Amino acid sequence: MKRIFLVLLVLFTVTGIEVALGRPVAPLAAISNNTAIVLFMDTWEDPPLAYWEENHPDCVQEWTTRWETLVEPFTINVLVPLAQQLYSKNIPIVFSSNVFNLSSLFQQDIPNITSTQVLDNYLKQCGIDTIYYVGYTTNICILTRPTGTRKMSELGYKVILVQDATLSTPGYVYAEADAIDEIKSYGSTILLKQMWRELNVN
Repeated sequence: MKRIFLVLLVLFTVTGIEVALGRPVAPLAAISNNTAIVLFMDTWEDPPLAYWEENHPDCVQEWTTRWETLVEPFTINVLVPLAQQLYSKNIPIVFSSNVFNLSSLFQQDIPNITSTQVLDNYLKQCGIDTIYYVGYTTNICILTRPTGTRKMSELGYKVILVQDATLSTPGYVYAEADAIDEIKSYGSTILLKQMWRELNVN
């Protein structure tokens, strides 16, 4: 059976070999016998205000407003229930963020990977060739970050954007439609309902 990597992408920056709680990334077999894994791209429990203030001071007010009006409700109503459902069905979860993630929702340590090479090594070690992307944001992190669709497609992985489990940022250099068109040029897009069918999860 083909092994699948499910990504709820939570990417922000790369700082080398990062994993949750500073522990090494464990082989998939040590986590679960399932053939799918979940990675959250830039999905936070709280807005990373200190990070924004230090690195993007001109955007803090705009991004805080967007967090309160759109990102936080989307996280609470869509991504958190999705993560908990996947976790309850023993589908392993991985985060990719150098700020906050949703690890406090779970009883076991969840790896946090933001490096292209670490993710590539991890997927190869686990025999995984397909990545489902979910989280923030379609036209920035999911598209351009080191573990995003563009880079992982170049490495030969099948990349799939789950459109109703992602958000985009307006006014960025890549428009949402352009980002989706690019992803479709080397990968594909689906909805959550189809993702569940492909994962054979009831």
